[in-house]
Amino acid sequence: MSIKVNLADFSEIEKQAYEFMVKHPDKVIKLSADTLAKEMFVSKPTIFRVCKKLGFTGIVEYKHFLIKSKQEKMKELNPTLQMVELLLKEFDNDFTPGNITVFEQSKIVILYATQASTIAASFLSRQLTYLGYFTRIVEDEYEFTQVSETIPDKSIIIAISNTGENHLLTQHLLKVTNKVPIFAITKKSSSLARIADYGLFHNLDIKTASKTVDRENQLPLMILIHELVERLWSSMQERNLPRGDYDE
Repeated sequence: MSIKVNLADFSEIEKQAYEFMVKHPDKVIKLSADTLAKEMFVSKPTIFRVCKKLGFTGIVEYKHFLIKSKQEKMKELNPTLQMVELLLKEFDNDFTPGNITVFEQSKIVILYATQASTIAASFLSRQLTYLGYFTRIVEDEYEFTQVSETIPDKSIIIAISNTGENHLLTQHLLKVTNKVPIFAITKKSSSLARIADYGLFHNLDIKTASKTVDRENQLPLMILIHELVERLWSSMQERNLPRGDYDE
């Protein structure tokens, strides 16, 4: 955000005030008009005249402009923040009561993940263990085959993939679609999302995370996992269940 300024319309004292306001935006935001006038060695009317020549109704509107400009600049400097905000806006409506119910009916959580997604799977495994679930991480083809043949009762599979286009993952999940509920944490409208019975989904461009500090593209998954754990914990509290205590 920028302002077009014609300094030819400014008096010398107004130029002095303007230069201060440009050099010290944080002070302009924090300080009152009276204090600013003392800092600038000008009168309050001078400050108001400068604000009006900049196109604002007064100092309050100019402060709002500075705050908004600062926020937008922070977003430009922090693509990770932009990615998080976008993710939080888009995933929430995908979560339905059925997502919670299926967990309430399960005691064993089998986590399917490969490659970098095993980082997110390990994190989720720890969180679910704290909530009293028995968890197992399955991350290679041999384990996928073994588990698909011997799925315990009251189990649920959580499949984790940032792209949702992991052929090995989807191939083995198709073998168990009628045996166990499948919950996906992945990209919306992906192959994995279509296979899953339930899930939390993001709708980010896969290239977005590569522009942030998140080189392994795990941040979208971590945020979705945090949301899942928070909702499971809230559900347990509503039912007055301590961690690790489930109805038979």
